[in-house]
Amino acid sequence: MVDVTLYRVQLAACVSSMIKTDYPDKWPGIAEKLVTNLESDKHNTWLGSLICLYQLVKSFELVSVSLLTFTFTDSSSFFFKGQL
Repeated sequence: MVDVTLYRVQLAACVSSMIKTDYPDKWPGIAEKLVTNLESDKHNTWLGSLICLYQLVKSFELVSVSLLTFTFTDSSSFFFKGQL
């Protein structure tokens, strides 16, 4: 049996790299897709979405707030636009 934890670690590393190089220019819709997956009834998508969301938040945790612009898409979610 394959240990799924290894896949999760690899997913986190890949998503982290993609966010650092491609977000927000080449991957502008990631936040909306994560919100859609987390709001769905498909429980099997939640863990992967939470891992991706964690990597997204982690990439901005040490960024000065003055460099970010918050864009509210609705009352329950927002995504960052800004240059690092």
